[in-house]
Amino acid sequence: MHTRDRQEEINLYPFLHLLPDGNLFIFANNRSISLDYKSNKVIREYPVMPVGDRRNYPCTGSSVLLPLRLAGITNVTDLPEAEVMICGGAQKGAYIKSNYLHIYEQASRTCGRLKGDGPETRMGHGVNAHP
Repeated sequence: MHTRDRQEEINLYPFLHLLPDGNLFIFANNRSISLDYKSNKVIREYPVMPVGDRRNYPCTGSSVLLPLRLAGITNVTDLPEAEVMICGGAQKGAYIKSNYLHIYEQASRTCGRLKGDGPETRMGHGVNAHP
């Protein structure tokens, strides 16, 4: 997973969520994967988060695994659909501006939603959050 920018350290402290299939969802910078931590193998690489904002420390945003819908699941082998929402962070270059030039940019007002499993994994477009 390519999460490092040449000038900015923005992939520290990735967001982690345990998916219903037992694999880990890992998000760093603007990229994400599903990892089988038992065999240390990447199961899936997801689309790059749109908009280009940086989401991890030191430009930290937030990540949440949305509530799982269990209605209609009748078999223990059926897994609920998992969806992760990632919001906030900072624009590209904000870390350098703040650290070296003492110019402080406004935080990002965008969010992205990612379906963490299932055949149609897709990334939603950035959405303006309410100020």
